[in-house]
Amino acid sequence: RSSDLANYCKQIRQLLEKIQENSAFIVNKRQKTSISVSDGPAVERWEKQVREEGTPLAKYYSHWKKLREKEIQLEISGKERMEDLNLPEIKRKKLAEQKEEDKREFKDLFDSESGEIGRA
Repeated sequence: RSSDLANYCKQIRQLLEKIQENSAFIVNKRQKTSISVSDGPAVERWEKQVREEGTPLAKYYSHWKKLREKEIQLEISGKERMEDLNLPEIKRKKLAEQKEEDKREFKDLFDSESGEIGRA
């Protein structure tokens, strides 16, 4: 039997690894640049450049999102396929109709019992 907890732990571990990888990536990028922290426009340009290049975490997320969307589409299309199979429906009689039919069918049985009870 597989556990959902094991799958959850695997996903969290994978996410943690990507966050650590992302952190190392940003630290490495910061060390390579020589802009001053007080230079706001330069910092904004640097941040924009890093976002455009893509961080490991952003790349992982976009890949995960594509996979998840495909999974959802397959799930939806699978449900649609089941609806298209035209499986036969079980038609059941309504409870009132069934009771009336039972009364007619077993009328003699119940009449003879009620006569015996009345005599006792």
